[in-house]
Amino acid sequence: MQLAAHIHRDTLHHAYLIEGEHEVLLPSILTLLDSFGVAREGNPDVTSEYYELFTVDDARALRARQVERSAVGDRRFFLIGVRFFTREAENALLKVLEEPALGVHFFVITPSGDALLPTLRSRFFLIPRDTRPEQHTVLLTKGKEFLRLSKPERLKYIAELLTEYEDDEKHVYLKGEALKLLDGIELALRDAMQNSTSVPVTHYESLLRTKSYMRDRGASTKMLLEYIALVLM
Repeated sequence: MQLAAHIHRDTLHHAYLIEGEHEVLLPSILTLLDSFGVAREGNPDVTSEYYELFTVDDARALRARQVERSAVGDRRFFLIGVRFFTREAENALLKVLEEPALGVHFFVITPSGDALLPTLRSRFFLIPRDTRPEQHTVLLTKGKEFLRLSKPERLKYIAELLTEYEDDEKHVYLKGEALKLLDGIELALRDAMQNSTSVPVTHYESLLRTKSYMRDRGASTKMLLEYIALVLM
């Protein structure tokens, strides 16, 4: 992804939403800041953090920190990688972006901007994912394989996924893996709808609702995945 084509020093937006993987994109953002003449080593005005789960407390803490005075120059940069937002966190983050502090710039990296609340997404300058063909193929294949399974086989597949991530250390990654599966199913449904008129639009709508509910803090990954396994033909 060529970030320099979207982000310019003299016209910096206060908040960028960059779709992709944090570990892949962060070095590019840091390099871009270097090209802007922003020192990042030991610079308190450049904050880089990663969250598997971004909570309302994290959003409130960010809101408090962004109003602090810059230590070196007249700009502050927050580089935030997030795998999963709770719905409460999204609402709290919306308040941050509605009243941004002067000279503060947010770079939020997340796998998919589509899952965010439309009101929050509208506050960002969106840089869409530069999807590699092989990544698209992997997700599409996984989605098609899931849809070909019988309903009992789908439930067994989900049970095995839940078991794989039941350890406390791994559980935080469960929703991320569940969302990957839902992404694959979404691609498979799109493909099927393009090639057949017999696929109900309600299936696609149910899938999108499920992806949205998965973002709620108290949502049950097990119940949502089982719902999808049973509702789709």
